Amino acid sequence: MKYTIALTGATGFIGATIARRLLAEGCKIRALTRATSDRSPLAGLDVHWVEGALENLDSLSRLVFGVEAVVHCAGAVRGATEDHFKRINVDGVARLVYAAARQHPLPRFLLISSLAAREPELSFYASSKRQGEAILAAQAGQKRTGRRRWGLTANISPGPQSPARNPRRQRRSCNLCLRRPARTGGSSRTAS
Repeated sequence: MKYTIALTGATGFIGATIARRLLAEGCKIRALTRATSDRSPLAGLDVHWVEGALENLDSLSRLVFGVEAVVHCAGAVRGATEDHFKRINVDGVARLVYAAARQHPLPRFLLISSLAAREPELSFYASSKRQGEAILAAQAGQKRTGRRRWGLTANISPGPQSPARNPRRQRRSCNLCLRRPARTGGSSRTAS
């Protein structure tokens, strides 16, 4: 069975890498994209594009309808004002979490965040990433699928392959795999 994964940020460095990896694993990708986004990082790949934005609940609802998992890696990393970061990294997370939480069955939710969220006083960016994590954590505390929490957060720091560090470096695969829990002896655990 092929799982359908909703993905935000698919046209970015991390999102495109995740999309390629999930496609290689046999997943179907439904990716949110703005009309003005450059889709060339995933050109020629079997990606179902949903035009919309994190500010638009209708497009987010279309994105997450019937999916097994949501991987949210879209976000504002550059900006001049606190409001800019909050609109994308806080309010955008809240809208996507809301849309996903209305689905039955409930999809898994993975928020790609930043190590900067550990020190929210550093910048508007760091503060907004921490607030986005808090929104997911609050919702995850209310939602459970079986014995595991609904939402997870992965904190990422730009590595040597990141365009933030060296834009001339080639893309590198990531080690992300979303799998259903394996059943062993009546208990449920996540397969690795």
